[in-house]
Amino acid sequence: MQKIDKTDNLAYFSTSLSVVENTIGGALHYFHIPFTGQILNLNQIYFMNRVTWLDRSWRSALELSITVSLLKSLSPMGKKATPMLAIFMQGLVYALCCRFFGLNLFGQIT
Repeated sequence: MQKIDKTDNLAYFSTSLSVVENTIGGALHYFHIPFTGQILNLNQIYFMNRVTWLDRSWRSALELSITVSLLKSLSPMGKKATPMLAIFMQGLVYALCCRFFGLNLFGQIT
């Protein structure tokens, strides 16, 4: 069985989250579906939890959020600046909580 390293995890999860943000998020915003931001927020939390758990590093969530927010700028439709800032800030707060409270349940839900 081949060992998957941190770079592969980051590439896989950032690509997956970027596709969700740009396609599904764009479509949900276009059709004015209520609570779209909250749905995408919970989705990003899942991805950050997963990459943090696999890599055992608080930096992984921050790197994921930075990568996805930069990839959001390539989106052909919809608003870009506000979602980019939201994706980055959520990753920053999550990473800082994991850094200061540890990579445990308390650090991840704070």
